[in-house]
Amino acid sequence: MFDFYDRSTPWFELFRGERKSTPALKEGEQRFWEGIQGLYVNALGPHAADRLVYSTVLGLTNPATLGALRESGLSLTEASTAVGDVLADLVSRRRHGARS
Repeated sequence: MFDFYDRSTPWFELFRGERKSTPALKEGEQRFWEGIQGLYVNALGPHAADRLVYSTVLGLTNPATLGALRESGLSLTEASTAVGDVLADLVSRRRHGARS
């Protein structure tokens, strides 16, 4: 997802300025995010039912998260690796019963 977001940054900047005034863009954005959520449900399998895991995945793979990590000096690869490691650790802990 971060590779896609990185390649799409110029388009997202333009889109952000137009989406509120163009209903078709707003509807398209809603369909985009619904599609992303479907991908995440498939990727997470049974972990998608875990509210903490699912919500954390959505938050940490958001384009704004990538932007913040890139602005802090991380490369695309470093940002992707760091987020992937955090999420893998969370899923592992939840799988083994650590709920806090």
